[in-house]
Amino acid sequence: MKKLNNKKIKDLIISYKDTPKIDSTDSVYNSILQMNKTGIGIVCIINKKRKLKGIITDGDLRRFIISMNKPLAAFLSENIEKYMNKKPFTVNENYTLSKIVKTMEKKKIWDLPVIDKNLNLVGLCHLHRILKKLIKND
Repeated sequence: MKKLNNKKIKDLIISYKDTPKIDSTDSVYNSILQMNKTGIGIVCIINKKRKLKGIITDGDLRRFIISMNKPLAAFLSENIEKYMNKKPFTVNENYTLSKIVKTMEKKKIWDLPVIDKNLNLVGLCHLHRILKKLIKND
């Protein structure tokens, strides 16, 4: 167990290439397409230089749809920046597994964007993937 506590999260994350992400100028519809494509209920919103601008989750989208007073087509065509969480919880790529899991438990979340010191997206920490990798290595 001690070995796992010291394991750096960068060894367990979803790579940048495979992280569900869209450009900050994209639509709500494109965020849903990314979630559907990857099977993960979060999309990271970035700018052209990979800087993390925010996130949106499938739960966020459900809550917006339930409370909106406009046609669904109008909502889907809107810019994602209008709806994204602009201050998401994030972690540094050098965090330990123990610190990540404690943060996820405290915040009651399954996914955390992983960023570098310049706030650029490095990947995604997805609890299900971490558990899968840990079980596989046992």
